[in-house]
Amino acid sequence: TGLYTNVYKNIFSNVSTGVDLNNSKAIVRNNIISTDPNSQATIIAGLLITGSNSSYTPIIDSNYIEANQSSTFGIRQDLSSNPIISNNIIRLKHFSYGIEIYSTSGTVKTFNNLIYTEIGGHGIYNGGVQYLLSYNNFVIGFNTSVSHSGPFDEIKNNVVTNSNTGITAWSTPPV
Repeated sequence: TGLYTNVYKNIFSNVSTGVDLNNSKAIVRNNIISTDPNSQATIIAGLLITGSNSSYTPIIDSNYIEANQSSTFGIRQDLSSNPIISNNIIRLKHFSYGIEIYSTSGTVKTFNNLIYTEIGGHGIYNGGVQYLLSYNNFVIGFNTSVSHSGPFDEIKNNVVTNSNTGITAWSTPPV
């Protein structure tokens, strides 16, 4: 159906996963999420998005996410879904991933996000999604700001500062 679950104006503090969206069309908006610096969970993420197929289009908008340990994800999209990730502020305190896309199908849209760190890691990491649309993001302080862009990706109008590499491409034709 067209109905969406709304996750709105919550505070999640010292959590392994702030919001876990599994086969969901949720709207996650205006939340404050900080991960637990001592968590022993396998995956630690402010937001974790999974879907069994690409009919799920969660909207992630205007959240503040703080990742507080190494190998943590601000937002991780796994399996198959088509999230729209916009207007979020993601702060990484250790070598981590701002937005990690670990899928081989669908479309992920990242617009107008501020993603920053002083430690390194990856701002936006595409682990294989077919279509990454990344516009108007401001990415600061990473080893690679937009990593593994593929032949069908659109990377436009992003601002990258204090990073080792702005954008890497992993296939032909070039991005």
